[in-house]
Amino acid sequence: MDKHLARAYRERWLAVEAVDSRELRRSPVGWRLQQMDAIYRLAVGLRLPGKASSDGKAAVYERWARLKRRMR
Repeated sequence: MDKHLARAYRERWLAVEAVDSRELRRSPVGWRLQQMDAIYRLAVGLRLPGKASSDGKAAVYERWARLKRRMR
């Protein structure tokens, strides 16, 4: 793929993204709420975690701190 083909490909996908965004903005609020509800119910059914616990966040921060110390 050369530079011109890559640019054309990217421009086509940007155009698709613009159309999708316009359609989403024009969609009724009730329809969007139904979609959000379906996604929520799917997450609950799959038993996905709702929110990261503060303990989990602290562990992540600690790992990053250890990595930073080792990089010095």
